Amino acid sequence: MKTLKRLFCIALLLSCNLAQAKATLSVATPSNPVAVGDTIEVFVLVANANDLFGFQFDFVFDPTVFSAQSVTQGSFLPNHGNTFFIPGTIDNDEGVVGFNVATLLGQGKGAKGDGILLAFSFTAISAGTGTFSILAPVLLNSALNVLPFTTTTAMATVSPVPEPSAYLLLLIGLAGLAAFKRLGRGRLAPRPVA
Repeated sequence: MKTLKRLFCIALLLSCNLAQAKATLSVATPSNPVAVGDTIEVFVLVANANDLFGFQFDFVFDPTVFSAQSVTQGSFLPNHGNTFFIPGTIDNDEGVVGFNVATLLGQGKGAKGDGILLAFSFTAISAGTGTFSILAPVLLNSALNVLPFTTTTAMATVSPVPEPSAYLLLLIGLAGLAAFKRLGRGRLAPRPVA
């Protein structure tokens, strides 16, 4: 009987922990530095979602390093049904893509699992490291109750473009190396025997 009670208590504790598990909103950026002028994709991901029916948030970025180009809906909600999507309004002066909204349509449960909520396209405009973060997020379940969640931020690095003089020096160095190798081969070549 004691064993049965212990198992019941363990099962009850596990179910409470699972019920309180929070979804995580995270930002995924390229892991390697990009160059000025490159276009990058930055994704907002959800993990551990349970009955996610809709969401809204602003997306903040460093406008001195990146310029936002577009916002597209990720595959997470559309994989669970028809959706209504409003891409956020881009403000490259302030560094925000405001009021990104998506929701499932109709009756039924929300989405469960992990996936991409939104994809943002940015152009790297200057060297530096820029931060991307989620601001004022709201996640709703199918009963339109707020879901608990945590958020993370991410950074991306833009490498400076080498000065044209650096390319010229590299070309001069390569030409000098090629000439040196040619001269060296002529001196070391065996002489023909008569």
